[in-house]
Amino acid sequence: MESFPHMRFILLGDSSQRDPYIYASIVEHFPQQVHAVYIRDIYKKNKKNVVEVLTKIEQAGIEF
Repeated sequence: MESFPHMRFILLGDSSQRDPYIYASIVEHFPQQVHAVYIRDIYKKNKKNVVEVLTKIEQAGIEF
């Protein structure tokens, strides 16, 4: 993202790994460059934690 500061990105991932946490960090550091975050919910065990992270992303003004 530092290499392409004028581009906007859509981040795609799933809930089985660390994608929501990594994307939340990216949103924190590059909020103007993230257009949207899409997480496929495939790991029900993490649902509560993933929802908390996605809520923070939404509060930053990023669609998810």
